[in-house]
Amino acid sequence: MDMMKKASDYVCAKAGVSANSMKGNLLSALISDLIYTPIITIVMVVLMIGAANRTLDVQIAANQDQITKLTQQQEQAEEKDPAITRQIEELNGAIKGMEQGKPSLIPALPVSLVVCFVVAYVVIFLIQPVYMKMIMKKYGMLE
Repeated sequence: MDMMKKASDYVCAKAGVSANSMKGNLLSALISDLIYTPIITIVMVVLMIGAANRTLDVQIAANQDQITKLTQQQEQAEEKDPAITRQIEELNGAIKGMEQGKPSLIPALPVSLVVCFVVAYVVIFLIQPVYMKMIMKKYGMLE
């Protein structure tokens, strides 16, 4: 927290505004946003895309197992069953759709960063002063 205060105070001093003014609060929120948002957003996007891809891989493997079983049934039958053939085609289509639908880090990250920067800036601007007043009051720095 001390690092944030120092960074905010430094930027406010360079900009020639009081740290407790509206402009100071706007700059302070921007500094917090620029420092924390990229770190949090990158971690969240990497974790969520990894989890989504792992889940899709499990579903694809389950479908491939089902295709294997259906293919074995089809080979053991005396005649080809059109219902089994249709099921195999549907499962292959589902696999193809899942593979095409896997999220990628490259397109997701810039969009997530933009959205998170905007949302985080508003949240930080609104919440940070309230939070700081609560902390300062708790420790007797503000009456």
